[in-house]
Amino acid sequence: MNLKKLYNKTLVKKDMKLVMWLIVIATVVLFIDLPMRNISYLGDLKYASEGMNTSNMWEIKRAVNRESFLQIFMNVVLALSLGAILIGEEKRKKTLDILWHMPYSKAQIYFNKILVGLISIITPFLINSLIMILMSIGIKEIGAIYTPDVMIETLGLNIYITILIFMFSVLIGSVSGNSISQSVITPIFMALPLGLLVLVFGNLDAWGFGIGMPLEDSPIGIFAQYTSMVMYLLPFDAYDTLPGDVTTRLICAGVYIIGFGTIAYKCFKNTNMDRNGEVLAFKSLDRVLLYGVTICSMLLLGLLLDAMLTFGKLGMITGYAVGACSGYKLTDHFINVSGAKN
Repeated sequence: MNLKKLYNKTLVKKDMKLVMWLIVIATVVLFIDLPMRNISYLGDLKYASEGMNTSNMWEIKRAVNRESFLQIFMNVVLALSLGAILIGEEKRKKTLDILWHMPYSKAQIYFNKILVGLISIITPFLINSLIMILMSIGIKEIGAIYTPDVMIETLGLNIYITILIFMFSVLIGSVSGNSISQSVITPIFMALPLGLLVLVFGNLDAWGFGIGMPLEDSPIGIFAQYTSMVMYLLPFDAYDTLPGDVTTRLICAGVYIIGFGTIAYKCFKNTNMDRNGEVLAFKSLDRVLLYGVTICSMLLLGLLLDAMLTFGKLGMITGYAVGACSGYKLTDHFINVSGAKN
């Protein structure tokens, strides 16, 4: 496939206008989490006590090692927002319908959206990481806390993981019919299959089977951890308590990125334009979503009522009934309403 033929300046400009505000916000948020910590630390060197300096130094070390909440939060929010804006929102507004009738191939439209997404991910992290690296080189007090290679490693990991979540969001967006359903479904599927495993074994344990949660020492638990996107958001230190090593997980992430991108393109290319704006872009998936939500709602509400109330097994059975009924009815309602509006 010729990349020069796929690249289209007009399409890139159009999509960049859609996400420019998001790039600015992400850059500002990351500035607060990274360079601003250095600036605060330098100010405290003059006025604060030694204990305060140590505390601030610890916060900087946490940030450069990608252990801060804001960076992980931005990995998720930036990736999901980009996917929803570039894919789901374009479907909801029927913009894709117009583009597909213009002299652009579907491959061109898809490629340039991915390109804009990658630029939008790299830019905020790169700008702030460069500032951090320059500060560590030019200011000895900062250089004593971390070295440029640590920041480069964090930069690479932040970009890599955000791209993984972005491509997963693009995949969900390619089978969704609008940005709302994409934004709701993507976080749910990020927790699968680990979340489903926890629900199933949690319910079995509540019924007294005493099987335990097979997360670390069983093939099904290891498989669930390697295939659940939410696990890839963890900082490096967390991998010490998980099966496998960092290298294996990063290789898996690379395979997922390629796989998600390929499958997403196939779905994007075969999307039925008549279903743009509905919950799902493929009618055959409506029942899958309906029964999936029903089962998960049933298992979740059963556990919640068992934990909150003292009705014993009667409470769990009630939770199953209410969860299944409400999950089915709500999902069926949204599918039918979106279809009627469309």
